[in-house]
Amino acid sequence: MTKRAIPFESFRDRHAGERAVVVGKGPTTFDYTELARLDAPTFFVNDAVSVERFVAPDRACYWFAHDRMQMVWLPRLERAIAVLPEDGKVLEDSTDPLLESTRQYTLYRWRVREQSVVVAQEKEELANTRELFTDQGTIHSLIHFVWFTGARKITFIGCDGLEVDPRSGVAADPGTGYDARIENASNSAPWGTFSRIRKGQDRLCRRLRFETEFLGTPTGPGLLSKWFGGGS
Repeated sequence: MTKRAIPFESFRDRHAGERAVVVGKGPTTFDYTELARLDAPTFFVNDAVSVERFVAPDRACYWFAHDRMQMVWLPRLERAIAVLPEDGKVLEDSTDPLLESTRQYTLYRWRVREQSVVVAQEKEELANTRELFTDQGTIHSLIHFVWFTGARKITFIGCDGLEVDPRSGVAADPGTGYDARIENASNSAPWGTFSRIRKGQDRLCRRLRFETEFLGTPTGPGLLSKWFGGGS
């Protein structure tokens, strides 16, 4: 590996007892400039990293992606550490030339064992296996990593699992369902998957015993579907 690589095991309990802020691409009423006021490590899902510039300079930032199309962001990351699966999902291996274009990164392993086994790991084992939990969405591996860093509470922004009718007045792009303020550099468009990902998100947060809260959740008319099951 190059000098840009950070050992995965070094993130174990790095943010012990802290709150983590997780920013997704879903429509939200949250003002992204307010990220500067959230005194917490911040974790971005895919193109949501386009708003990393609003995080306070002294706060840690991380970026997660599971699709090759998202690698357009690697050379554009300003501060975020890229946390990526190394074995075929987006990178060929730890020597993939794409890694030369980013500032800092750490790598984990992709679906080596059954996911019920992966999520049951203690932190000591995870530090050695580097196997993060995977499910329908990138956010699920991110949440497992947040647990590994020792954070105990997650503040979610743009991760509500809502399909928002653009006529509602909420800032949703009509072509993608993403927040219209997020730069969709990957050109992805996952209409119809948000609520399913949210259900898995809630299950994982309960499994890992996170306290959770949601900022900027859209409310009122114009919501095409809602999540079920609660957040904590």
